[in-house]
Amino acid sequence: MVSSTGTFVSCKDYDDDIEELWGAVNGGKEDLSKKVSALETSVSDLQSAQTKLEAEIAAAKKEAADAKAAADQAAADAADAKAAALQAEKNAIEAAKAEIAKVKEELVKMIQNNQGASEEDIKAIESEIATIKGDITALTAAYKGADAEILDKLSKVEGVLGERITNLEADVKTNKEEIGKLQSALKLQQDALDAYKEATGKELGDVKTKLEACEKAVEALQGFDVAETKAAIEQLKNDYKKIAEEITKINTNLDVLSSAIYTGVTHVSLVNSESNNQGEDKWNLNFESVLIQKNIFGDEWTLDKTIANKLEFKGGTQDQKSAKFLIRVSPTNANLDASMISLQDSKGEKLDIVEVKNITPYDELLTGTRGISKGGLWVVEVALKNYDEDSFNAAATNKDGKKVLYAVAVDNTKEDETAMGKRNIISTYDLTLEHGNFDPSEKLNFFVDDTNVNDINNRYTFESKSITGEVESGSTPAKEYKWTGNALTEAFDKNGNVLKDKDGNFVAKEEENQAPETGDNRSNMQAYPAVQNKAITISLKEKNNEGKWVAAEKVKAMYVTFDKKANAVESAPSEWNAWNSYKYEGLNTVVEGTTATIKISPNEDQEIINDFIGFRVYAVNLDGTLVDPDGRAFYVKLGEAGVEIPSIETKVIATTVDAKSGAVELSKEDVAKLKGLKIASYEWAADGLGDKVNGVTHIKANGFQVTLTAGTAVIATESKVVDGILEGKQDVTIPTNINKATIVTKFNENLGLVLNDTKLNGTLTLKNADGFVLATIKVSAEKVLPTAEPAEHKFTAKDNQIVNGVYNCFLIPSQYDMNGTITWDAQNGWGVTGTASEGTMNMENVFNGWKNDFDGNSVTSGYRIVLANTKYNNDTKDYTDEAEFGKNVTITNKLINSETKHATDVEYVYAGVSAYVDNNKVLTNQNHAVKAYDSFNTVYNCYMHKPVHTWRWIEAADKGYIVKDGIWYSADGKDSKEDEMPKTSAVYAEENFEVNCADIFGVNTYNSTKYGVDMTKLNLKEIRVVDAKITSNGSKDEDYFVRDHSQNSQDWGNQTIKFHKNSASTNPTADVASTLTVVYVDMYGHVQTAEVGFTVKKQ
Repeated sequence: MVSSTGTFVSCKDYDDDIEELWGAVNGGKEDLSKKVSALETSVSDLQSAQTKLEAEIAAAKKEAADAKAAADQAAADAADAKAAALQAEKNAIEAAKAEIAKVKEELVKMIQNNQGASEEDIKAIESEIATIKGDITALTAAYKGADAEILDKLSKVEGVLGERITNLEADVKTNKEEIGKLQSALKLQQDALDAYKEATGKELGDVKTKLEACEKAVEALQGFDVAETKAAIEQLKNDYKKIAEEITKINTNLDVLSSAIYTGVTHVSLVNSESNNQGEDKWNLNFESVLIQKNIFGDEWTLDKTIANKLEFKGGTQDQKSAKFLIRVSPTNANLDASMISLQDSKGEKLDIVEVKNITPYDELLTGTRGISKGGLWVVEVALKNYDEDSFNAAATNKDGKKVLYAVAVDNTKEDETAMGKRNIISTYDLTLEHGNFDPSEKLNFFVDDTNVNDINNRYTFESKSITGEVESGSTPAKEYKWTGNALTEAFDKNGNVLKDKDGNFVAKEEENQAPETGDNRSNMQAYPAVQNKAITISLKEKNNEGKWVAAEKVKAMYVTFDKKANAVESAPSEWNAWNSYKYEGLNTVVEGTTATIKISPNEDQEIINDFIGFRVYAVNLDGTLVDPDGRAFYVKLGEAGVEIPSIETKVIATTVDAKSGAVELSKEDVAKLKGLKIASYEWAADGLGDKVNGVTHIKANGFQVTLTAGTAVIATESKVVDGILEGKQDVTIPTNINKATIVTKFNENLGLVLNDTKLNGTLTLKNADGFVLATIKVSAEKVLPTAEPAEHKFTAKDNQIVNGVYNCFLIPSQYDMNGTITWDAQNGWGVTGTASEGTMNMENVFNGWKNDFDGNSVTSGYRIVLANTKYNNDTKDYTDEAEFGKNVTITNKLINSETKHATDVEYVYAGVSAYVDNNKVLTNQNHAVKAYDSFNTVYNCYMHKPVHTWRWIEAADKGYIVKDGIWYSADGKDSKEDEMPKTSAVYAEENFEVNCADIFGVNTYNSTKYGVDMTKLNLKEIRVVDAKITSNGSKDEDYFVRDHSQNSQDWGNQTIKFHKNSASTNPTADVASTLTVVYVDMYGHVQTAEVGFTVKKQ
């Protein structure tokens, strides 16, 4: 028998397969969602760029109009062309936004339909995104304006879209992007030409025809395979060169076609900044020639150690010190290297005596007058190839002695030369040449990590804080020297004596026994707290024109060695031996530049170095002269590294302008690190918002402060600090038995001046008495707007006030006191005269927890109610605006109709806590409203409106009577009350009769106690009766009886209404069913009617 064999698949295998499948589906959805998010961000950025462009277009059009007014046709044409190009850019951005929206819609449909996107689907989407990315690339390159923010936005969109293309093959992606570039470039050019023709009326020849032909060719590319498409694109790139040349003949500003497709630099400009210290429109290149003096740096006779990598200066030679200036190029992501840059005069001749040494991206914030803060900025470093006075003067000035102006030229030939021909981009002509001889530095300043050497201990005297033991008897400190005049290559002879110059003057003299800057006695200062096995950096610095510390530009090289041996005096020679017993990295070695690092480590038989070590720094100028004749010393104290506590994130909920964060607890592990620390001081370094936020001028926000509480120990940084270090003395010991520690933060600035969602970072450093770091705590503070009313208010709606989303508000008339006492005179006048103009309601009758009112101008937070279609609008001539109220709502009688629903929100307003950027303006001290209750509708009701209030004839029960055989009797049935029964009919034969208002009874579904009474109890109080009539139910006319008009409302004090027979009537043939209608005006001036049944009986 043959049996089949198979593999049994377990349930576990099936589960794994299903889980893997769901993972793939959900992963696909997540990727689609990321693509949607990227597209939304891109649309937002494009909108920002488009908004900025509108201002540039308006400026260009004004420029054209001004030129035409001045009869400067060339300038007018140029400005018209610029405006046309910018308008084309704006149109292209709009088109790109539409394309992105279309792709986003496709993605959203995939997600909403729970659709598992296939690989083909994703590739199709990414193919569209790649084409749009090409569009944006073309827009970025074509933009010739000077606004870095627009370029930055476009570049950002390009980058975001690029990140979302992950599945297309590289060559397909490239082709799609190239097609997008071609499409966008051609459309840009079409729009620019159309706008230019509209502005100038100039004919454009057959350029448009050629452009249309190119557009058709690009459309046809969509059907090619990869290789054919690539070849066709290359052919098109060659074809458009001729079109670009024709456009250039019309106006150079119109040539957006070539720049849009071209990948190189399309614009270059000189940029002013504080660092180059130039005037508004001129950049002086200050070249310096350095006359080299003979020296071997690192071979100074005063040294007690051998120096490695000695640097030799050969005397009699000449070197050139570089000059620097700043440029901005478009697009911001253009490829740029030093070989592409040159300087040229207005004749187009290059400045051959100068070479570009280097270019580096500029990543600092510009604060100069031109205000460009980001995007496409480069520092260009140039130097003379060699200095010859005649050649330099010939280049710097013309025959009349006037300065020759130079421009920066960027050569874009390279790979696009075959398509574009030779292409140079030129800046304005604003560079001038200056020359001087190098003046060496004569003073040595440096920082150890972030600490200025002026604040670090040395051994100018042997009372120095770095000496804790006995000083060998008879020892004297090594003298410290400074130059008396110019810096030289040496200051001492072989015997240690100071040299004299040719005039017999000493070249160096002793430093004064004063603290820096006057002398160099730093003996009373603390040694720098260095951590073993951790590198420290020594940076040579100088102050620039703005007083900022920057790298020392005149220095060629430096090295760090031990302090002079004569200063190692603790139990000599043991201290010198101790210094030499440790391990060092970076010591005794010449390094070119302005920074050196050293690291100190214990030997294998040592664990902790608890020692002072002296170091001395030497530096040499570019010309071989020594910056300081014998260097400068500094002392460190070695210790262990302090503990580090990860970032503690706090949120400052802006419920008030001076709110603090909640107390954030440290983890148990971090609390353990703090136990027992003996703190002598702290440092607190916190971010500051600065003078500008998002490029917009803003009131300065001075960082934040922090409070650390650990048992009885409290460290509080109360003073303000901005981008610096706040030092505080605070002797405190953290108990060893603590089990909890908390951090609380508070912004130093009023929260109404701090932009919403601002997050600042700070570092709290706790130190011991020797200045060693015991603990470092990273802290962040984030301003967060509240999302709900204060929880302690316990805000709720009272039961059965808001029913099914509707609040029926029965307003108290304005002529009433709030306790309900009537204050209006219903007897005064006729019609609606004297009635209430408005009604009010106290919201405390509706809600629990209503604390404080917010009235719109208040500095106190509180509740408000916002009612739609309640405020009069002078434009619409109707009540179409929202109205805001505190707890007392006041509504005009014109809106009290018991019918219209008004959308209603109850909000809690946090007064003055918000700040944000709107339309490039920073709005501060703004109110922030949150919903305190779900939205509902409010109806403004009158007590007397139907169906709330209706009327009927009074009944026996209303008076506490009983009915027997149709007759009213007293409750005990003994006394007849027939005379009190209402007159509900009249016989035709009656000439006159009266109806008593007391017989008409009110029925009120809202307040039966107050309004469920007979009409006499309301008349001339809540209402005023003004008319009455008896009409037949059929004819609706006063067929048989009419009111006695000799009686007016002033006579109705007796509250009866008189009727008499209608003289034009005759006896009916049968009883007539009729209606008695009493007309009255309610408290709000509404004309109301009370209808009750009445019978006209046949005579």
